[in-house]
Amino acid sequence: MNPKSILLAIMANFMFFSAANAASLRITATSLDTNVLGDFVLEFDDLDNDGFISVNEITSFSGVNCAICGNVQLTQVTTVPLVAGLADGSGNVWAFTDGVTAEDMGQTDWSYVVASINDIPIPGAIPLFLAGIVGLGAAIGRRRRKASA
Repeated sequence: MNPKSILLAIMANFMFFSAANAASLRITATSLDTNVLGDFVLEFDDLDNDGFISVNEITSFSGVNCAICGNVQLTQVTTVPLVAGLADGSGNVWAFTDGVTAEDMGQTDWSYVVASINDIPIPGAIPLFLAGIVGLGAAIGRRRRKASA
């Protein structure tokens, strides 16, 4: 393995690590009236890097209990409102469904906490990455000593 290909592999790893963590977010929504609506958690990856949630970018949804719908657990998001500046511009209501029941609910029915998700823990990945670099360096050094002997 020549030094040029090692350098390209290192650059590719850094680009992968930064891209994997750049846009994964979690929204935790706490109901302001638990007699009507339940809490929910939504996770998404900003696949098109536009800074907004789109329905196709949702990776995980906990579901939301709708007491006004007869305690139905709505398991799919069909419309995303403007939440903390993270929306696809589709209005000011959430739209949920379970495949049978569909319900539109105002964005102001919940309070929100938006947090970043790190799929790859960077502090744990750095020593592992450095150990791999040291191993490659040792292999190259051993190869050069063997070639010169």
